[in-house]
Amino acid sequence: MAQANNQDQIFDQPFDYIIVGAGSAGCVLANRLSSNPSLRVLLIDAGSKDAYPWIHIPVGYLYCI
Repeated sequence: MAQANNQDQIFDQPFDYIIVGAGSAGCVLANRLSSNPSLRVLLIDAGSKDAYPWIHIPVGYLYCI
C-alpha cells in the first residue's frame, strides 16, 4: 500500500473506494483493492487503543469470554 507524505496529496483527488473499519476484513479488502494501482482506496478506523491488558496476552483469551 502506498502512503502519501503530505496530507494535501491524500485529498487532492476523489477516492474510488472508502472502507470504514480497519478490522481483519477491512484490511484485507483494502489490501486487495489497493493492489490495483489505478484505484484510490481510503481505509478509515476510529477505534481507540486497546487498553485492556488481557487482550494482548494469548492466555488472557479465556478472560475475555
